[in-house]
Formats: sequence, structure tokens, C-alpha cells
Amino acid sequence: MRLTQRFALLTLLLFEALMSMLGFVYLIFNDGAPEVLIGLGILPILTLGLAYGAWRNWAWVAHASLVVATAITVLLLIDPAKDIYFSPVLLAPMAIAFVITDSRTTILTALAAMLITWLRADSDTPYLKVDYAICYAFIAGCLWLGRLILEQTQRANTEALALIQNEHGSAQRYAQEAEERANRLESQSAEQQRLLATVAALETPIVEVDEHVLLAPIIGYVDAQRAAQLTDRILAAVNQGRAKAIILDITSLSEVNEQTAQQLLRLASAIRLLGSSVILSGISADLATTLVRQRIDLGLVRTAPTPYAALQIAAKL
Repeated sequence: MRLTQRFALLTLLLFEALMSMLGFVYLIFNDGAPEVLIGLGILPILTLGLAYGAWRNWAWVAHASLVVATAITVLLLIDPAKDIYFSPVLLAPMAIAFVITDSRTTILTALAAMLITWLRADSDTPYLKVDYAICYAFIAGCLWLGRLILEQTQRANTEALALIQNEHGSAQRYAQEAEERANRLESQSAEQQRLLATVAALETPIVEVDEHVLLAPIIGYVDAQRAAQLTDRILAAVNQGRAKAIILDITSLSEVNEQTAQQLLRLASAIRLLGSSVILSGISADLATTLVRQRIDLGLVRTAPTPYAALQIAAKL
């Protein structure tokens, strides 16, 4: 169980109530002084009331309990006018203050208890001797310093805990922001992929122009990445439609070079592996020049000047 000042105060008050009741019973059977019996009779009621306040966490209960403990000590438990020895009970108030209050209250309680004792003492009692006063002051100073160190340690721990909680909260916020950013990027990437797929489909629509004859106009620039996408889409369409021929119309091809020609030949070879014939239509003068200059053989690929002429060729297959 975690020990706190509130728990210590509540325990102390309950202990005082119990001890005062036991003392009251003892003095009844041993002819105690009437004023002491009255004090011990009132004390349980007072301490139990303060214990209720401590249980309800009332802020003023600690100082009120300390006043009661100091009054009991200097007025009932010691008699400076008659004591022949210095009673260590006089140390109790500042010890209680050390446990349930703070460093300033601890030293003030020690001074108040000694001052009241001096006012009640005769000139020949031990409470007025210098050596006892020095010892008392030394103990009070030690308790004050101990309480001060404890408070500083508690304050440092509280600040460190607050800093850790702030850092933890910041880390959680950063992690949440990073996760949200990653989700947004993932969503944007998925949307981009859908847009690219849509653009690819629009760039190369594959339509059936006759029974088992497909037309695929190739528009724009064909690089390695787009050539791979075209190959996948066209092969899937040929296989699904069981096409006997496919017309690749390259009339709108934006750039013609050796690399483009090689990619078209690889695409044609892949289509022939599926058992379908390939007809290239719309071969430009630049592409024809490139094929001749690079000595690229179209092999079994048929050619036609227009998609209409290519469709007539396909009808004879």
C-alpha cells in the first residue's frame, strides 16, 4: 500500500483517540486529577472528528491536528514546573509536524512547543538549562533539514513525472500523426494506382471489331514500364476473348525509335505464343525508316496502312 501524509494523519488521529480512551479508563480507576480526566474525556471526541475530516481530505485538518497534539503535549503530558528531568515527550509535536505537514510548520511547531514550555517552567527546571535547549534545537534543526530535503526530492520527482508524462503524450501524438500520415499516403497511393490504371485503360482501349478480332490502338509514348502494362492487358484480352487476331494500331504513337520497335516486336511475339496473329496498322514513315536502318525483321507480324485494311486481312485468316 502506498503511504501518504493523509494516511499517516488518519492513523495518527485514530491512535490518539484510542490512547486517550485507554488513558481515561486508567485514570478513572487510579484517582486521576479532574482536569486531566476532563481533557482525556474530550480528546477522543475531538480526534475522531478530526479523523473524519482527514478521511474527507479537508485541507485544514493537518494543522488543526498538530495544534491539538502540541497542546496535549505541553499542557497535559509534561509539567515544566515539577519535572526534574527533561521529558523526551516534548519532541513529539515537531516529529508529528515532520510527518503530516511541511518543513516550515515543523520548525515553527518546535519553537512554539519550547516557548510554551519555557513560559510554564520554573527557574530551576531542566527545560531552562542551556545544554538541554541546545540538544532540542539540534534535533529540531535536523528534522527541519530532513523535511526540507524530502520536499525538494518530492518536488523533483513530481517535475520529472510531469516531464515524462508530457514526453509520453508528445510521443503518442507524434505516433498518431505518423500513423495518420501513413494512412493518407497509403490512400493517396491507392488512388494514384487507380488513376494510373484508368489512364492506362483509356490510353489503350481494347475492343472487339469482328468475331474473335480485337483492335488495340496504342497512343502516346511507350517506355519499358508502359510496354509491360500493355503486354499484360493485351495478353489478358487475347486469352479471354480467344482472339484469332489482334490489330495493333500505332498511328498515334508519339515517338518512334529502336527501343519502341523492339518493344512492339516483343509484344507481338508474346501474342503469337497464345496462338493469335498480330497485325500492325498505321506504321509511319519514321518507324519504317527506323526498322530498315536497324535491320529489324518483323518476322511473322503482318502490316497494314490502316485499321480498316488490317481488319480485311484479319477476316481472311
